[in-house]
Amino acid sequence: MEPILPVYAAPWAATLPVTTVILPKDSALQALETAMADKRRKQATWFTDGSLLEGRAGGAAVRMENGKERERLMEPLGDGQVCNGEMAGLLCSTAKALRDERTCILCVADSQAALRGILSTKPRSGQFRAILYDQLVRDAMLWFPQLSIVNMWTPAHIGTAGNELADDAAKDATTRDPDPSLFVSLTSVRRHIHLLTLSSWEARWKISKTGAALRAVDKSPPSLIPIPLYSSTSLPRKMSSNISQLRTDFSFLNAHRAKSGFIESPACDACGDPFETRAHFLLNCPAWEPVQQSLYAASRSAGQLGPLHVAPLLSHPKILKTLGKFIETTGRFE
Repeated sequence: MEPILPVYAAPWAATLPVTTVILPKDSALQALETAMADKRRKQATWFTDGSLLEGRAGGAAVRMENGKERERLMEPLGDGQVCNGEMAGLLCSTAKALRDERTCILCVADSQAALRGILSTKPRSGQFRAILYDQLVRDAMLWFPQLSIVNMWTPAHIGTAGNELADDAAKDATTRDPDPSLFVSLTSVRRHIHLLTLSSWEARWKISKTGAALRAVDKSPPSLIPIPLYSSTSLPRKMSSNISQLRTDFSFLNAHRAKSGFIESPACDACGDPFETRAHFLLNCPAWEPVQQSLYAASRSAGQLGPLHVAPLLSHPKILKTLGKFIETTGRFE
């Protein structure tokens, strides 16, 4: 895992000769054209990018000259984040330009976070790349006193040739094996632990002998921390309780009460249907048809198109309040 230093640079350390340019979209395009027209940067203009595909990250840089690709660098990262790839692209392009003894360098990226992050050596995930960048530039300052680096933001996917080529290269980098000695970022480690824990949790949840009714409407694993779907402060306690009963299918509906031995018949008292299940209560009971229209309206407003189903009614946060009012209106849980 990456080392994270509590303190790296002294407060009195000299400022790096790096200018970060982040402008509004229209101004950024004009500024990029102006910067690329500078003949001093003719052989030191790099477009960088990062990518994340199927959990694998990669960074890349493409050197452009006279509108054509002249060089391509790729940094496979394996398990990582997009921003890791973006910063890796900035780092490798700057390193290559300095090895070529370029003193007027232009690096273009479509990630504002990466442009800011590459200059921040504060203790955080990804700090080690910022430290490598800092050391790289400070060493170069000893040999090239007139060193000037411009890191510029450009909007993504608007047809800029260099940006599109860097994007393709970054995607290609995700398919390659990373250097085994490469540090893994703290964010990636946390993400990996989270995914492993979640995977184990989901596997145990799927084979659990209890909670089948809840799993049918909510695929997320159970938690000791009440999920916001039915523990929101915007829902009264009684309303949350009613929704929880329907989610777990332990409720006042006759299908459950008959199954538990509290009553003899599972039939619906309101319409006479043989089984008063939660699907019948929410969707099919003709006795509640006038008030069921509110559920259809809430479902459409929440972007749930097509036939109405039990699962989104009992799990979509934008529908729950309407659902709670529907239950209260029927008086079925009183």
